[in-house]
Amino acid sequence: MNAWYLLYCKPKSELRAQQNLHLQQIQTYLPMVRIKKKVRGKDVVESAPLFPNYLFARFDPTVTSVARIKSTRGIASIVDCREQMTPLCHLVFALRRQEKTLGIIDITESAWTTESKENRADYEFSPGDKVQFVEGPFTALEGVFEKHSSNERCMILLEVLGKMQLMKVPREQLMPAPLAAKDM
Repeated sequence: MNAWYLLYCKPKSELRAQQNLHLQQIQTYLPMVRIKKKVRGKDVVESAPLFPNYLFARFDPTVTSVARIKSTRGIASIVDCREQMTPLCHLVFALRRQEKTLGIIDITESAWTTESKENRADYEFSPGDKVQFVEGPFTALEGVFEKHSSNERCMILLEVLGKMQLMKVPREQLMPAPLAAKDM
């Protein structure tokens, strides 16, 4: 089953692990936050992992070798309960929905700015992906992709009046949300 799993990384190796998993075409999620530090008497703002030494990865253990994931540079182990790996999709979805509130910077493999309709139509969204509306009444708003409804429509979670609402929208109105780091 293709799901999100939690990986334990070697100390200060989250970015290295994320990059190496990306080279293996494995989707990752590394929530980052901005922190203030004093360096040589000056205040410096840096980004740091929200969960030090941990990284989320989305893969199917029946397709992708678990041994290959464990042997990836920067990875120490896969967090699991007993003998079976535990998918954490609900945690990743919750974090993605609250990124702005928590001040999370999402470092993903690619930043999408403006894309043509043809390029947007080719993109395959996965459950939990942050999306941005580029057309229609919700332009510039962000939501979370839930599932495909049909070839031309998608189900999106969108915060409306403080509540998460599930909406069916045309696929052409969506593109992956840009990196939060660019918004700051």
